[in-house]
Amino acid sequence: ITLSKEVLVHYHPHIGDEGFEATLLEETPLQESTTPQATSALKPPEPPRDKITLSKDVDIRVTAVQGRGFQVRKRRFGKKDDIPDVYLKIRMNSFNKEEFPCWKTATIKDDTTPQWNEYKDFRRVNRGKATIHVDAYEDNRIKDDYIGGANLPVDQLMQKGTLEVELQDESTLTKTWVTLRCTCIGL
Repeated sequence: ITLSKEVLVHYHPHIGDEGFEATLLEETPLQESTTPQATSALKPPEPPRDKITLSKDVDIRVTAVQGRGFQVRKRRFGKKDDIPDVYLKIRMNSFNKEEFPCWKTATIKDDTTPQWNEYKDFRRVNRGKATIHVDAYEDNRIKDDYIGGANLPVDQLMQKGTLEVELQDESTLTKTWVTLRCTCIGL
């Protein structure tokens, strides 16, 4: 008789790399069979999507979904108001040897509620330590204007799935928000 073991792995980020703890959920006997069809049917079941076990490195997809609250700039009399042309720069801070390039979204022209729906895949991310940094800019002819930025822990974003975050300029909240989505890929 062969035993199937189901293990749930917990990660405690405040402990660091030693913060992994495994819990044996149950051991169940598997029936041995000599027929190839029955053997292939004895694969252990996949964990439910809401109980994905944490591993040290995961492959993730980060999606820049949308933004809201970007302000129209009033101009002098006789000139057209400046509706923002917004783009995002997103980078992964992994705190390990892997370096991830900065990712820039498309510029959404003349829109206070831009919809990007653009994604980028990141390989071998330590979800317990990595953070996502997002900066929003207004595209201008001479020099782009910084609107604000935010940092999000990857683990928090993965737990929520989709998260809207208010951007800050230095320590001041800007009343502009960006929505990001993060999912595991390759499961």
